[in-house]
Amino acid sequence: MVNVKSVILKEQITKYWADSSKSTVDRKVLNVYTKEDFDIELIEEIGFFTDNVDKIINYKTIVKVFNNGKLVKRKLFWMGYDKWLGFNHEMLVNEVFKTVN
Repeated sequence: MVNVKSVILKEQITKYWADSSKSTVDRKVLNVYTKEDFDIELIEEIGFFTDNVDKIINYKTIVKVFNNGKLVKRKLFWMGYDKWLGFNHEMLVNEVFKTVN
């Protein structure tokens, strides 16, 4: 799996609802990969506090698999769910590929 590009689609900074002295960043990121004859779009929705950018919280990830420009498979992962905790991009893509064939 080769990373072709990574782009921030949307970023919003807001005051944290429980403590107005803190701010949070909600970000939507598009990662594009290629694997074999497939193009893969991986869209992540993440969040973190501006004072602790190392502690990223993954909300959800959408994986779309394309073959010759046609959508073959789309899967939504709720990243807070125990089953997907600790999964990286390649693991999520491989999980989707299990259902493509």
